[in-house]
Amino acid sequence: MPPPKGENDAGRVTVLPGRAPWRRETVPGGVLHHAGHLFNRAWPEVVQALEAADGPAAAAEVIASLDGCYGLIWEAPWGAAAAVDHIRSFPIALRVDADDAAIAPHAPDLLQDIEAAIDPVQRRLFEMSGYTRAGRTLYPEIAELKCGETAILTPGATPQRLTRHLYRPWLAPATAPSDRRADEEALTATLERVFEKCIRSLDGRPVLAPLSAGLDSRLIVSALHHFGYKDVRCFSYGLPGNYEADGARRIAERLGYPWRMVPMGARRAARHFAGERHRAYLDYADTLSNVAFVQDMAAIESLLADGYIDRDAVVINGQSGDFIAGAHIPRPFAQPGPKGRAARWERIVDALFTKHYGLWEELMDAEGRALVAEAVQEELAEDGVDLPDDPAQDYTLFELSEYRNRQAKYVVAGQRNYDMLGLDWRLPLWDLDFTAFWERQPLAHKLDESLYRETLMKLDWGGVWRDFSAPRYLSPTWIRPLRLMAKIAHAPLGVARWRRFEKRWFAYHMDVVGNYGAATPAEVRRDRGRHRNAISWHVRRYLEAKGKTS
Repeated sequence: MPPPKGENDAGRVTVLPGRAPWRRETVPGGVLHHAGHLFNRAWPEVVQALEAADGPAAAAEVIASLDGCYGLIWEAPWGAAAAVDHIRSFPIALRVDADDAAIAPHAPDLLQDIEAAIDPVQRRLFEMSGYTRAGRTLYPEIAELKCGETAILTPGATPQRLTRHLYRPWLAPATAPSDRRADEEALTATLERVFEKCIRSLDGRPVLAPLSAGLDSRLIVSALHHFGYKDVRCFSYGLPGNYEADGARRIAERLGYPWRMVPMGARRAARHFAGERHRAYLDYADTLSNVAFVQDMAAIESLLADGYIDRDAVVINGQSGDFIAGAHIPRPFAQPGPKGRAARWERIVDALFTKHYGLWEELMDAEGRALVAEAVQEELAEDGVDLPDDPAQDYTLFELSEYRNRQAKYVVAGQRNYDMLGLDWRLPLWDLDFTAFWERQPLAHKLDESLYRETLMKLDWGGVWRDFSAPRYLSPTWIRPLRLMAKIAHAPLGVARWRRFEKRWFAYHMDVVGNYGAATPAEVRRDRGRHRNAISWHVRRYLEAKGKTS
């Protein structure tokens, strides 16, 4: 924060430096702090345009013209403008004290020299989900920019918060058009445009592609193959022989791309999580608003160490094609819902509460649900979002809330793994064109990713779609007979009892990517199934480290 003011000071705006990959460029008319990549302009051009801007409104127009994944802060004689892209891929935090304001890419830097207590409401939401609500952090003194938001800060004035981009799936027609083929063609054209843009930005550098047997990472590598990109190196990690890795190996073989497996179970991950390197990453990735996405770091470090890739590689993963194409929409939204306003809100909140706020079963009580309801409605009201006119479109508020919270705060935060390792990255399935396409698709095209799946199968890029399958099976092999015997024994006791037992005794060992390494097997056994998944333990560890006050 700024030093103490003198008698004649009238307030100031202070920008704290970011960590790599944030850069600082100084010109006569100001200072630009920026991170990330742009598709439609080079950073030197942005500096020139901002320098020529004659005030906050003109600077905001320059920022609104940008296309890419970025964060930026522009220091000018009149104050500062801070902006994040449509998915908040490089978070920015704000703190305003009386007439002073401070901006920081690394939110914990704003806690220096102040006594700050954790907000109990945001802490509870964080423990339930792994994140605070959009725009908030654990500390009431510190806010953060929401997806697609610009903040204009001038000394002595209240910050202006401008929403440049808001995901608006209610723009879709309530019912699907009769000509589905036209939408398949439109999706194909969008995919071609997105990947051509992505490939142009690579400048021929090698691509490192995390690959599974699913749709999204397969789309990444098959699209690169379809457009003739040669230097693509695939890898998978997790339990040896797991079905995702086996499917990934066969996809890479068909495409003619090299593939590497990095063995990673919960026990090996536990050693990584206990190490100094992981602690440094947790500090680096800390936003005060979400738990860190942890599962890529150890695998990629091993690939760098053995020379499979160099630091000029660009990582391209498949986040978050499944979400944006509709896979996360609860199926009950396809059925006619209630018409009363209160009942409609209750339906939306119940869907969010059940799907995203259940990391700890003991917190899924009436108090927890009430906090979620208040947070959801308060957050949407800040941007003037209300219930759609048509109750059949209530699912769109579920989508918007997940977009700005779980997706932007937790899933996209996985890119910090690459940033800390000094690797560039791209997210083609979060491209502005791709999100714009899906916000105008009706529910019938989104449920079960129907339009997405059918289009990819018909395109069959790389020949890895129509006649390819990756049957699921459990890993490791030794656990299968034990689990089967236990399941048979629990048959008379009901499904819920079995699920609790399975989570306590088998989940740790069956965790394909090793995230359960944040806990010990004994802790998981003693828990008796109150946690939802491995991330529950990462959230608890994070909050334990924070304590109740800073």
